[in-house]
Order: sequence, then C-alpha cells, then structure tokens
Amino acid sequence: SEKMPTLVQYDPHDYAFENVKGIVHVTSPNVLPFVRYSLGDRGGAFSYDEVTKFFAKHGIDLKREAEKEDIPLWKLPFVFVLERDDFSVSLYGLQIYPEYFRPLMLEKPIDTLSTGRFVLETQHNKKHDQFLTVHLEMKPGSTHVDHKNVKIVHDVIHEGVRSRSSEFKELTNHVKDKDLLNISFHPYGSAPYFTGSVKQRWVVKDPHNK
Repeated sequence: SEKMPTLVQYDPHDYAFENVKGIVHVTSPNVLPFVRYSLGDRGGAFSYDEVTKFFAKHGIDLKREAEKEDIPLWKLPFVFVLERDDFSVSLYGLQIYPEYFRPLMLEKPIDTLSTGRFVLETQHNKKHDQFLTVHLEMKPGSTHVDHKNVKIVHDVIHEGVRSRSSEFKELTNHVKDKDLLNISFHPYGSAPYFTGSVKQRWVVKDPHNK
C-alpha cells in the first residue's frame, strides 16, 4: 500500500525544491551551497495555489482545516516527501519497509543478540520462489548464534511484521506451506552488509525487480 507523505511548506528564498524523475532535489545558497542536490526521497513540490485547489477538488478547505487544528498556513509553496526510493524491498509485488522491523530490534532476544542494525533483501531459492532475508549484525565479539535463538528471532520478526502489515499477513496466510522469512546473522562490522559507514543501508535491491 502507498505510504502517507509528509507535507510541509518552505520559504523559496531559502530553498528551492523540484521533482526530477520522481525524486526530490533541493537547491540552497548556504555556506555549502546545494545545486539540484538529490535527497533520495520520492516526492515533489507544488505552489500554494496548486495545493489548496487540489484539496478543494476533494471537498476540503485547507485553510479552514488548518485553523481548526491551530496549524499555521502561509502563502508559501509546499514540498511533499514519501519513503526513500531505496527504502523498500519487493516480495511477490508487496512493498516491505524497514519501519516494520525497527521496533522489533528492541524485542527479546533480538536486543541481546544484535546491534539493531539490519538489512532487508529479497532472494530466490532453486525453484525461483521469493523469500525475504533479514540480515542482522551481531554484537561485537560474537561469532555465532545457535539455531534455537535463530528460530526464536525468526518467529518474533515474522509475527511482528504480520501485526504491522496487513498485506504481509494476507500474503503469509495465502502461502502457508512456504516460509517467506529467512534470518541471517553476520559478525559485527562485516562486509558486505555492515561496514564502518555512518549511513546505514537498510535494503538491498533485488535486480529481478528493477
């Protein structure tokens, strides 16, 4: 299902946003200027009139609704932002987002076995059936997670995602004979999924779905 976008106003004297092939780009004359810098987020920009007319077309008086919620509304343009373009994986056509998994990293025993960093990847077995692998980074000094704990982690994540995504729940109900989830633990800071990079990569795109 489509994600709810974030919609905010901005001052065009400070920033200029534009949509380039579905991705938000920003230009800003700061100390370190940006010129059509890609933010990596899906979204776009609209004028004040475009947004108010869009809401009016659907029977919504944006100014009145903003006043009711005590939200300031200026005659300034809007920018809307969806999930990052690279922040989901596809499983049988269903988009799976990292936000389903983040709260689960605090659950037992995941919080004691993992640093909380994970990477989602759609993979295929020998029959070309899809399944979702959750790569988890082990705590520093750990080199192995026994099968019993891997099974517990599998069940915690499986049920946790089912409770957060009705589409995933429906999919797993439909293919009860197949385990769509695989758990893979990796040593702390090990390539290719976990490196010293400050920016964590949450998903690995499946080339079959590009």
